[in-house]
Amino acid sequence: MTACKGTTRTDRRIKFSAAFITKLVRGELSGEFADTESPLRVRSTTTGAQFLIMRKVDGRVVRITARDVNNVPVHDAAKLWTLSQARLWAKNTVADITRGQVPTRPKTSDTFAGFAAALMTSYREKRRPNSVKARQLGLRDLDGIIGRKALSAITSADAVLVREALSGSPARATRAWASARWVMRAAVERGIITANPFAKDSVTPPVRPASRKRYPSLEDLVAIDKAAAAMGTTGGDVIRFAMRLPLRSGAITTLTWGEIDFDAGLIHLKAAPGRKIKEDVEVPLPPMAAAILRARRPKHPHPDAPVFPNSKGAPFSAWSSLYRDLHRASGTSGWSIHDMRRAVPTLTAQSPLAPEVTAFDLDRLLLHSISTTMSGVAAVYQRGQFLEAMRRAATGWERVLSAALSQNLVVLRRAG
Repeated sequence: MTACKGTTRTDRRIKFSAAFITKLVRGELSGEFADTESPLRVRSTTTGAQFLIMRKVDGRVVRITARDVNNVPVHDAAKLWTLSQARLWAKNTVADITRGQVPTRPKTSDTFAGFAAALMTSYREKRRPNSVKARQLGLRDLDGIIGRKALSAITSADAVLVREALSGSPARATRAWASARWVMRAAVERGIITANPFAKDSVTPPVRPASRKRYPSLEDLVAIDKAAAAMGTTGGDVIRFAMRLPLRSGAITTLTWGEIDFDAGLIHLKAAPGRKIKEDVEVPLPPMAAAILRARRPKHPHPDAPVFPNSKGAPFSAWSSLYRDLHRASGTSGWSIHDMRRAVPTLTAQSPLAPEVTAFDLDRLLLHSISTTMSGVAAVYQRGQFLEAMRRAATGWERVLSAALSQNLVVLRRAG
């Protein structure tokens, strides 16, 4: 129900007929009309026509549109109801208003979006920023599909609708599905609804996207580096730095000048949201990566200032435009900054230029959790950061990349 202050009675009063309603639904007529034989009104919409009534409630003119048994708006009711059904609805609604029973919209907290917003308040306090961001993105995708529906009105048909509406993007579909399942599970636990339509045993969930296996080749890296250098922008430097030192994008964009130690050839990377490291760690700064930083270094850098800032001084974040420009300029496509973390260990392991580098060394350089390469007691008690292993990997990769950039492409696989 929406209140329309100052609404006046329409002067377009005619005797409704089935033929007249059909013309309105087809878009052959426009505007709002009042029935001379009942309190019913009808107005044209972009997709059909909507039945409504106008009445004064507590001194205000109120517009009331049709709702189903679950108190969910019935859009384009004129396409669904016969004229006799609409007139009966209008007559009964006016009778209810006369008795003081005014139809109301469901409370915001009773809708999917309202309930989800309340849940997110506590979720933000307990979860890591990456988890919060994923949940918010999932809820955003759901907003236009089931966000305005009352929790009690959401069924397995809506679950199927969510799955089909986002089928073009498996990643978005699975993220949205997880968010919907989370919200509806909480609604079940609080007794608001009795069953979760997004549970695994209700509707088949979206198929999870396959993990990416593609990575830029040495030839691709040469083309990307050349295009990024020609751009002369912060985004170009971010990509070139990631190519030389495969840190996570969140660690690179939030890197500060106070964490750089040029003399020692180290980055004192601090644990922070978005970096996916649980404790501070020292990372070797190879000469090729250091050269990019030296070229960007201000005369008097502030320790807390980002190394790769945007125009407002905040960490770089313009990924979409960066990828668009670099894909076009380099003649390559289908890659992201995270693919550098796949290319570095793969190409280093394949090259005869880095025979001393082991898989363990490369994994340390990627700053994966120690539990990914160790298990059991060793994973619990081994707290070393293996700086020398990182240095071997960084040095070996620098030889491979340097040869590629000098057009001495070595693509032979290491024997065995």
